[in-house]
Amino acid sequence: MVIVLEKNISNADKDELKSFLEKNNFKVNEITGEEETILGAVGKMGIDPREVEILPGVSRVIPISKPYKMASREYKKENSVVEIPNNRGQIVRIGGSRLVSIAGPCAVESREQMMSVAKRVAASGAVMLRGGAYKPRTSPYAFQGLAEEGLKYLKEAGDAYGLPVVTECVSAEHLDAMKKYNPKHIYIMLGINGINFQSKTKFISGYRSFVTSVKAQHPNAIIYLQSILPVTAKKSSGNFANSNINSYNAAIAALATELNVYYLNVAESFKDANGNMPSKASSDGIHFGTAYYKRWIEYLKRHTVYTGVIPVESSSAPARPPLS
Repeated sequence: MVIVLEKNISNADKDELKSFLEKNNFKVNEITGEEETILGAVGKMGIDPREVEILPGVSRVIPISKPYKMASREYKKENSVVEIPNNRGQIVRIGGSRLVSIAGPCAVESREQMMSVAKRVAASGAVMLRGGAYKPRTSPYAFQGLAEEGLKYLKEAGDAYGLPVVTECVSAEHLDAMKKYNPKHIYIMLGINGINFQSKTKFISGYRSFVTSVKAQHPNAIIYLQSILPVTAKKSSGNFANSNINSYNAAIAALATELNVYYLNVAESFKDANGNMPSKASSDGIHFGTAYYKRWIEYLKRHTVYTGVIPVESSSAPARPPLS
């Protein structure tokens, strides 16, 4: 639930309110907006909301039934803006009025490649550099990526042209290598193959262990769990049935609440009226084209959560203006 505070609430009343919520097994997050301050209380509703509404300093209480409580409009009315600093004291803002372009190769293959690509990415107007250092393949004989060596090339190229970097970590065993590069935001998404070879219980158990490890190694990062995307009606059968995908997504949303991280229901942007990915979106029933990547970006702009001040990497960086 969301508790809207009175503008003149005292610190003592606010502390008492937080203590009351925590004693009733709620995890409490405070967000200060331009017009009002709210407390987001996440947990099982074991009390009557009216018990909270009558407490000193409370203006009103808004119950939330959605699984993605911390990313809901009830929790935060304004569009969220995520700030990502580069190594030059500049800030990339995702979610504001400006379109943010992130570009780079599918796989990091060499230092020369990444330096060349980073130069072209910066010159084109894109503001972040992406590239895959870990590339799991169906065939064990295919190129598997440069691993940590690729991370070094990616970071070096990004720093050379003032571009924060984006990459994927595909296994818990790679977390130590990723830790060295100090990510500020971590987006976790498991693809549809993850539900094809294991039960939901085993899937969630592995997911829980992975996210717990990420939280422990990156205590200051903001973590998001994204939903599994739907498939087309023609592809929807067996383990790949969209009804089964929906049940896994519900379990991921519950896991996000349990671990106090954010759940992004990206799948909703990829569904037609019948809950399937439109057939025109995909040539193989699973993978989608450019237009749907744009939908993904628009969804993230509307729902990604900004939770506080993110420290810049350089202490000499200029002060940042307020979020727009």
